Amino acid sequence: MIVSILRHNFLGSVLIVLFCIFLIYLIQVQKNDKLPLGSKLPKISFEGMMGKEKINYSSQNATVIIWFHPDCKRCESQLNTINSNINRLSNARFFMLTDMDKYFKKDYQKKWPRLQQAPNVQFGIINKNRFESEFGPVVKPSLFIFDSVGVLKEKLYGEIKAEKIHRLTQKTLVPEQDENGPN
Repeated sequence: MIVSILRHNFLGSVLIVLFCIFLIYLIQVQKNDKLPLGSKLPKISFEGMMGKEKINYSSQNATVIIWFHPDCKRCESQLNTINSNINRLSNARFFMLTDMDKYFKKDYQKKWPRLQQAPNVQFGIINKNRFESEFGPVVKPSLFIFDSVGVLKEKLYGEIKAEKIHRLTQKTLVPEQDENGPN
């Protein structure tokens, strides 16, 4: 009986400590958020197929920046989803960024032929530290959705369904409107 009570108290104490650690972690993440919702699109450049490229917002389209690695299974699945649905996602510009410096030399982009040919998709290479200095800590894949005036509307981590990306990029095209019409 005494052993059972001690085990119960020990497990309860461990759970309380773990919960406190988790809360502290969440608070720190929020404090260190380099790019909170509502932030402007950072002035960032990357190495594209033709050399140095810059990402600017487009007054005509939402801008989606995807942090990925070509050998990451979740990233591959995310890009496969976008590849299969790129025609539905034509209202957004996509910048697929990786820190793999040999990305273009290894012809990874052939994995996603529709993305390669889509006029609204660019692949690029950027140093992870440089990317994180602007966007904050990230996982692979991470998606950042900016509206047509360059304001961050969504940060999504992990795999996201094409329907959600479509809905979020549709919503961000005209920032002064919401589901109820103009403000």
